[in-house]
Amino acid sequence: MDSILIPLLILIAVVAGVLLLIHSFTKRSAETKANAQATSAPKDPVELARESAAKLNQEQHRQLYSLIAQGQGMAAIKLYLQATGEGLRASRNAVGALAAHPQPFTPETPAKDLLADDDDEPERFPYRYRAIVSKGQ
Repeated sequence: MDSILIPLLILIAVVAGVLLLIHSFTKRSAETKANAQATSAPKDPVELARESAAKLNQEQHRQLYSLIAQGQGMAAIKLYLQATGEGLRASRNAVGALAAHPQPFTPETPAKDLLADDDDEPERFPYRYRAIVSKGQ
């Protein structure tokens, strides 16, 4: 009986370890699938096009739409990929959305330019002007 007890305990320990590993892997893969589905949830294409167009400067925007108009989708994806540094799939989705829903170029206006229109204070100059009065001669 003693000769069977030790191998039986080892077998039970190995089976328990394998079951714990299987349980942890299935739990991890379920979490990974849930995260992948949450991050890859399809966005509204119009909103995706707006966000994608906002990431480009004027020259990149012009070049991208030029490539789309010429039917060079792969070159457009490559340009977007290089311009934004996003992944290949995100670039493909962005170019597809931009092709389906064209967006005009809208330059970003910094917040400091919006605050610069304060006309309440007089403009200060580093030197003073002196009035010159003529006596009519």
